[in-house]
Parts: sequence; structure tokens; C-alpha cells
Amino acid sequence: FVNNNDEHNLLIDAIDRGGDTDTSASIALGLAHISDEYEHNLSEKLQEEFKTTEPQYERLKNVNYELDKTFIPEYPQFLKTI
Repeated sequence: FVNNNDEHNLLIDAIDRGGDTDTSASIALGLAHISDEYEHNLSEKLQEEFKTTEPQYERLKNVNYELDKTFIPEYPQFLKTI
């Protein structure tokens, strides 16, 4: 996953690798989303479709907000070390 610099190709890479793709894509995209080193280019259509098909979208949005609020100040420095 370190060979990517944008979310779109990171997602494709996670799917191409096979195995537990939903978990690996979720973790990789979550880290990429909070990194300034990745281009945030997942398509709007994909994001909108998720909003309409994921029954727990609002709960996930709130969890994401709390995680961002807690960890974003430290994550850019952490990501530079790995």
C-alpha cells in the first residue's frame, strides 16, 4: 500500500490483493484519509452511494468525527515515521 499516493489507487490495490479486502481497504483508506501525503480523490459518486446504502452512515460519520478530533494532531507526524 505504500506505493500509492492517492485514495483511488489505494482502494484498487486493496481489492486486487484479495483476501480480507474490506478490512484492509478500510484500514488503508482510513490512514490515507488523515494523511496530507495522499490525494483525496475517491469519486463523489462512490461516496454518495455509500451514504445511501450504508444503514449506519450517521453513526460512522460521528465515530469518524470523534477519531479526527482525537488523533489528527498526532497522525501526520506518526505517518512520516512509518
